[in-house]
Amino acid sequence: MIHVLGAQGSVSPEGRSSSFLLSPTLAIDAGNLLSPLGASCVGLSDLFLTHAHFDHIADLPFLMSSYFEQRTETLRVHALPQTIEALRIHLFNDQIWPDFSKIALRSGEMALAFEPIGYGECVMIGEIELTPVRAHHLVPTCGYLIGMQGHYALLSGDTYLNPDLIDLLNTDTRIGTLIVDVSFVSSEVKLARDSMHLTPQLLRTMLESLERDDLVIYTYHQKPEHHRLIDDELRALGFFQNGGRQLSDGETLSF
Repeated sequence: MIHVLGAQGSVSPEGRSSSFLLSPTLAIDAGNLLSPLGASCVGLSDLFLTHAHFDHIADLPFLMSSYFEQRTETLRVHALPQTIEALRIHLFNDQIWPDFSKIALRSGEMALAFEPIGYGECVMIGEIELTPVRAHHLVPTCGYLIGMQGHYALLSGDTYLNPDLIDLLNTDTRIGTLIVDVSFVSSEVKLARDSMHLTPQLLRTMLESLERDDLVIYTYHQKPEHHRLIDDELRALGFFQNGGRQLSDGETLSF
């Protein structure tokens, strides 16, 4: 199961930015971890990031400082090398935030460790598989192929038109669920193109080369002001015919 802690592409009174909890110790992205998890966030030992944009890392600094004395295990941050470099230079630099990779917990372990990953490189965390998949965005970005108990879902990451995603869906029929970025309404196609995100119409264009019709499609990363209109468009275009929906904070997906 995937617990949706944050589904939006921003922050508003209705929801928070991207975070997905795969187990009590494992999450993807840090847009919204502290509010839903509270003190139980100290149990997180592995965090996989899609990229370094703020809405995907917002809670990471506080994840290190809140409940610090209760943390006994290093938080391992798995990310593309370019994402790790951005975090080291621009965030954990002792100016914006302390460099927790140099600060020890009471156990003697460092509080934070960076683990570089590459596209196509499968990482096993317990019984959960995570494989980075190339996304097409403003900065180096990945989505993740998630495997849990023989079932597979594909999380797109922030992406524009992405033939790599379609190739994987066409060749790996184990994947039954697609969780895909749809940030803007179709009338905002220029904004979507400039910021490298999808609209419902762009998603339809991207899926034209999909050679299967059995996927359950969920969308996320919607900008708050577009939420209702995006939902209307997606339903009119038939994306949810297999039972998907536009995601909201706090729900749980079984796949």
